[in-house]
Amino acid sequence: MDMKRKYFLLVQLMVASFCVLPGNLLGQNGVRITQEKLMQYKWYPDIYEEDEGEYSFWTYTQTNEIDTVCYEDGEVEVYAMRYYLSDKADAVFDESKVGKVSEGRFVITESGYEQIPALAYEIIELTEERMVIRHSTPGMSSYLSKMILKAVPKEGGRKSSDS
Repeated sequence: MDMKRKYFLLVQLMVASFCVLPGNLLGQNGVRITQEKLMQYKWYPDIYEEDEGEYSFWTYTQTNEIDTVCYEDGEVEVYAMRYYLSDKADAVFDESKVGKVSEGRFVITESGYEQIPALAYEIIELTEERMVIRHSTPGMSSYLSKMILKAVPKEGGRKSSDS
């Protein structure tokens, strides 16, 4: 094969790669998710050991991300934050999108802090078994490189006390 033909094939491969795999080549490997998929499950973060008495799980409604923390002594704390889905890591929380944007690559939540108007989490993977997220809040990306959350259908649960 002559050099001109090799060059042409190489250019074709490069163009095809950019057209077919833009997210991977550009470092944007997040997936678009639907709010419906988030709301179907309880999401258990992998930060707790199975034999620990303490655990937490996240659930989603149309407008809130709810973090439920269950302690060994039976105490339960519930934290609710308003959220929406977005195709970018919004630096400012946009109240007008809450409950109205039903799909995107990022979960954007209120932070509760004036200095950080929004928290952004990129959904890297979402299946019926798990969700993988990466903290993508501008200026805070090193806070959490990646977290895996186990998916459990809402009618089920890890422990009988978390229903």
